[in-house]
Amino acid sequence: MKLNSSFLIFIFISSRACLPQELDISLQLKKIEAGEISEVQAELPKLKKLNPNNPSVIYLEGLLTEDGEHAFQIYKSLVDKFPKSKYADAALYRVYCYLVAVDKLELAEKYFLQLKNDYPSSPYIKLSEETAITLKSKEKDDVKQQTSKNKFTIQAGAFTKKENALNLKSDFDKAGYSARITEKIVGGSVFHVVYVGSFGTEEEALTFSKVLNSKFKLQSWVTEAE
Repeated sequence: MKLNSSFLIFIFISSRACLPQELDISLQLKKIEAGEISEVQAELPKLKKLNPNNPSVIYLEGLLTEDGEHAFQIYKSLVDKFPKSKYADAALYRVYCYLVAVDKLELAEKYFLQLKNDYPSSPYIKLSEETAITLKSKEKDDVKQQTSKNKFTIQAGAFTKKENALNLKSDFDKAGYSARITEKIVGGSVFHVVYVGSFGTEEEALTFSKVLNSKFKLQSWVTEAE
């Protein structure tokens, strides 16, 4: 698993003191920063066993999870269950970044507002705002490039590990479906996003999305083609 160097800086940012029940994972975070990710991955099962339902361990698991959707669920559970955790604002920021990467912009905005309201002193607010500025600039360019006939595609998954994206694309290729991978850099992390098909109407794309979800056990959704 490869983590972008700028993202590693964000791992250690926090605006609140650690809750008494939280495990000190500073050593594991330093190992990740040093590129010793496989070593931390090997430690994780024991940490989870000895510290079940510990917010710091949950955050660490999120950092080590390569499937974007799965990591999103892990971070979200941390925010929901432990809003006063040392890593709650960091987890909320990662939720926001994932949603931006997979083009769920309205939902991303919701979590950005939650970050501002619940953690007003968090350094992640500025990072989120910088991402939003970049996003708005891109949206303006996209509007200029749109034609009168909208096209849609299906987003099948987003991964921090390119190999996982390639494997999913290979499954689609074998099934005879046209798929492609696009890289998106959000919050210092590289997401490898897998898209399938091109459709003239949203209804056609929705119908095919249901087929993909059933056949490949996915949670895909329809988005406008770039």
